[in-house]
This record gives sequence, structure tokens and C-alpha cells, in this order.
Amino acid sequence: MSSNIFSPEPVNRQDVRQYPCKQCGAQLTYNASSQQMVCGYCGYSEVIPTSKEAIREYEYNDALLQPLATGWGTETRTIQYENCGAKTTFQAGQVAAAAPFAALWYLSSR
Repeated sequence: MSSNIFSPEPVNRQDVRQYPCKQCGAQLTYNASSQQMVCGYCGYSEVIPTSKEAIREYEYNDALLQPLATGWGTETRTIQYENCGAKTTFQAGQVAAAAPFAALWYLSSR
């Protein structure tokens, strides 16, 4: 591995967080110039809070008592792409997803 500080370190895909668009379900990406998360598919944008007043802190034990928005007990649908056999899981309310290994989109019929 190079010791050059300008060489990016390899990224473990499990460490990368993804944020779904609240309008269409596609993945939001960070726009540095506007400091917002932006959907390249439908144009939705979400401001990232930066002030102490805007950032909310939660009690850990209180959070454990709340029902989860994702995970066990939530509605999901899994589809399998006919051409490549890859599978994509839709969260509740998600209506579109990119095929994992191809330049294709799947639009759900709900």
C-alpha cells in the first residue's frame, strides 16, 4: 500500500451508509456545494443540520423502546431480476431501485 496521502484508502462496502430518497426510494448523494443530500433521480433534496440547535440527541434506552422503521417486523418486498438473477429488497414505500450489477431500473407496481 502506498504511503502517499493523496491515494485513497480502499473502502469496505459494509462501511458505506446509503440514504434512500423519501420521495422515490433512489439513493441520495451528498452535494458539497449546497451541503445537502440530493436525489439524482427525482431532484428531492434534504438539508443536513449543522447547528447545535438543529441536531437532536436521543436517549439510548428510549430509542430501544420505539418500533423500528427498518429491520424485523417491517414491510419489505424482494424482487429478482430475470436477466442476471440479482435480488433487490424494497423497503416500505420505496418504488424504484437500480439493479445491483447493471444499468437498469426496476419500478414497482406496488
